[in-house]
Amino acid sequence: MNRKYLERARSLGALAPEPREPPVLLSKTETLRRALNDGKPRSSAELEALTGIPQKRVIALLSWDIDNGRIERIKDEGHPMRLRKVNERSAQIERSIRFLESLGYKITQPNSKNLEGHDVR
Repeated sequence: MNRKYLERARSLGALAPEPREPPVLLSKTETLRRALNDGKPRSSAELEALTGIPQKRVIALLSWDIDNGRIERIKDEGHPMRLRKVNERSAQIERSIRFLESLGYKITQPNSKNLEGHDVR
């Protein structure tokens, strides 16, 4: 059939409207993660305004991301604590360092004079 005919028939109610996909429901945690995607530090009050999730629940919902280094807390003197999404590469490096330290290695600065700074049992 002709496209114009179909559109006209739908507008007159002769044909059923095209089925629409149901809206995608996101979890509260995923909603907060998306609100932090732009890289700007945001306070829990700002996140509540953006997402509608109460301030007291923000830290609890993002605790896994904070513990695994995907989101960092920024503490500025005189300002409320803010959250910021960490670059994925930085998070991977941080996890690698923690893993090596758990094996007994001591991580030193890259230009350190002591290159034998690990303890092997």
